[in-house]
Amino acid sequence: MYKFKRKTGKSGEVFCFSSQKNQQLSQREFQLLRDGQIPGFLSAEVTAKGSTLQFQYPINGLISLAEFLRITPLDKESFSGILTDILRILASAESARLIPNRIVYHVDMVMVDPSTFDILFVYIPLQPCLEQGSLMALLNTIIHSSYFQDASSEDYVGRLMDLLQRSPNLSMFELEEYVQSLTWQPPKAEGLASCSKCGAAVDAGDLFCGSCGTRLQQEKTPQKSGVYMPQVGENLGTVPQKKTASDSYSVSENENGVITVFKAGGSKAKPGAYLVRSQTGEQIPVVGSAFRIGKMEGICDYRIRGNNTVSRHHADIIEEAGRYKICDCGSTNGTYVDGIRISEDTPLAHGTVIGISTEEFIFYQE
Repeated sequence: MYKFKRKTGKSGEVFCFSSQKNQQLSQREFQLLRDGQIPGFLSAEVTAKGSTLQFQYPINGLISLAEFLRITPLDKESFSGILTDILRILASAESARLIPNRIVYHVDMVMVDPSTFDILFVYIPLQPCLEQGSLMALLNTIIHSSYFQDASSEDYVGRLMDLLQRSPNLSMFELEEYVQSLTWQPPKAEGLASCSKCGAAVDAGDLFCGSCGTRLQQEKTPQKSGVYMPQVGENLGTVPQKKTASDSYSVSENENGVITVFKAGGSKAKPGAYLVRSQTGEQIPVVGSAFRIGKMEGICDYRIRGNNTVSRHHADIIEEAGRYKICDCGSTNGTYVDGIRISEDTPLAHGTVIGISTEEFIFYQE
């Protein structure tokens, strides 16, 4: 863990720390932080000092989450608000292609704006980067540091504690389902209706017919923007994979899921860099400066279906000045380069074998 210090300078209060030797700045991540383009994260400034980098994060008018929990009694609504805010921030981190293990989860480093109750995280744009705690540890600290003022807290807090004990590698999806259980309200019945299948009388707000069991309606609870939460009875089946393309290439996917790359004129071609999936033989163009691989729809540039060992946001292939490297994004089952599990950004060469958990790909660059 890095040694953060809280100082007061000319521009006010800041968190500051120094990098270690042989650590490099991730320019893309730093620019996003410096320009305040990632909601829920503190802006950052960096200066070079000898062989190290000096980081500063302005925290004027903010208090730590630890202090906030000491002075603010919680109830079900405010507890749910904290968890929802954390989920929103993690979703924005995924959208910005941030690496999960570079987020600082320590309760003394997570900040709160007391005027709005907004939560702000510190992110360290260094590679390689020491792990800065975990979401699991943060949630446990929040539970044990909070004073709950409502009598029902034993139930909903106890359920989260049970969930943390049952799921050592708690996923965002599981946490989203739990938060949904805190905020869901049954629809209000307004008069009577009848079942379209058996004709039995039912309350207008009922979800199922009491006589034949037919589903009557699917009510959805409004959710805070930016956080996906599945609804009761929602179809979570496979959604067609997002297509990617560059200015000179287009991508076609047939009914068997095999991807083919075409030039603008219609002839088959291979882009400058692409992957071949060993299991299916499909060719996958690596497009953009950061190409995300995982299993989450809408977030990943290439989505691996039907393999539960692959993480939602598993790995990124990064392109810089025509050179490519791969980084693991805190996946559960690891990313491999030529059979070796990686723990930091690793260069890719023509013919490199990449392992995404149990899935194998071959990297090609022309």
